[in-house]
Amino acid sequence: MIRHRKAGTPLLRLAVIFYIYSLIVNYKMCYNNQLPPLPFFFKFLQNSELWSHPAGLFFLLVWIQLRTIKHSNVKTD
Repeated sequence: MIRHRKAGTPLLRLAVIFYIYSLIVNYKMCYNNQLPPLPFFFKFLQNSELWSHPAGLFFLLVWIQLRTIKHSNVKTD
């Protein structure tokens, strides 16, 4: 039997948090509000086309989930 572990949830939560944060950053930048200095990774996410589009985010989450499920199947006798 193949037992499915709960895999990919920390990555998915992290991706959702980064996506929400990048939306907040984009909203603040549109209205010229001051923000604290951002790390390079957040600037990369903010400027990335994939993160600014909901369909791109959905594709990314599905891809991460499929990769983690594929590599985490545990065969038990």
